[in-house]
Amino acid sequence: MSRFVYVVLLGGLVGCAKVTPVCPPGEGDGKPDSLGAIGFERVFTEEDGLGPLFNLTSCVGCHEDPPGGPGDEVELHAQSGDCNPLPGGPVFQTGITQRGLEAWGSGEVPPIGSSTAVRSSPGLFASGLIDRLTDEQILSHVDLFDLDGDGVEGFASFLDDGRIGRFGRKGQVASLREFVAAAYRNEMGVTTEGFGDEGPNGLSVPFGVDVAADPEVSDEEIEAVVTFISNLRLPKHHLEPSKVGKHLFTTVGCATCHVPQMGFTDVLMHSLGEDGADICFSGVPPAYFRTEPLLGLRLKFGDGEGAGRFMHDGGALDLIDAINRHGGEGLGARGRFNALDQKDQEKLLEFLKGL
Repeated sequence: MSRFVYVVLLGGLVGCAKVTPVCPPGEGDGKPDSLGAIGFERVFTEEDGLGPLFNLTSCVGCHEDPPGGPGDEVELHAQSGDCNPLPGGPVFQTGITQRGLEAWGSGEVPPIGSSTAVRSSPGLFASGLIDRLTDEQILSHVDLFDLDGDGVEGFASFLDDGRIGRFGRKGQVASLREFVAAAYRNEMGVTTEGFGDEGPNGLSVPFGVDVAADPEVSDEEIEAVVTFISNLRLPKHHLEPSKVGKHLFTTVGCATCHVPQMGFTDVLMHSLGEDGADICFSGVPPAYFRTEPLLGLRLKFGDGEGAGRFMHDGGALDLIDAINRHGGEGLGARGRFNALDQKDQEKLLEFLKGL
């Protein structure tokens, strides 16, 4: 039995009762852990563990303005044409150290016949909340057989060990700690306990190519960075939220998947339709993605590094474009938004810009 079928069968037994989770974090009411903040902004070099393959040299290089916010970077992911994992994993790094270049002659290139996808750098402000949700709180939103008739179903991404995947656009990682440790290896080439070095397309790393001793970052530093991310609080927002827009967010149907009490996500996989499909990963079909948390969406407006990039691939240039890219299970909400008069559309967009 495939994992996707297993998830469908298990999820269908859950029902549709909604459980109210803990509240999202407030604004400016948390003090970041100082050691974690230092670790988050630490810039790695080849001598202390960078590479041999990498995208950027620090956590804040991707999650910036403010630290933990969305970035303007996009990266390449790939999967084999038959949905099996590629050697070395799905992230294809654009950087390579000088020693790596001398060893292999080039960096990573997806094999011929691979399916590829683009991923944007997400904001992290809902991460601590998502990590603290119980399985019951997540599964309470599953409605695989659309028993309420709203056109929205959704399923939890169960991993091979039975845990629910909460992080990653395909829900492929179960905990914030694992997500952070994997990012150190995938994005910076920095090894941690359980995440070792890899060369292009999963090749082993010859002696002398990576001069830093493994693990290249300590468990203590990883834990501090996880604590820092868990305690992130949005900067103060001085705009009065639109009460009309908040009401419309629910009546249009946005809140069905972007659940306010869960950081404006339900942590479930939903279909965006075939037009939005790219790669399958971790048992999740190409058209399905974890609902993106909208907490911190306000940071995509203004002069920040992540401004103007929306959706999982950063391909939508404004909110209306992002809304209109919601096919599949999002068609109903998209149609109801487009049926609003201009004034109500602006009120809803105003609410979104304040999240």
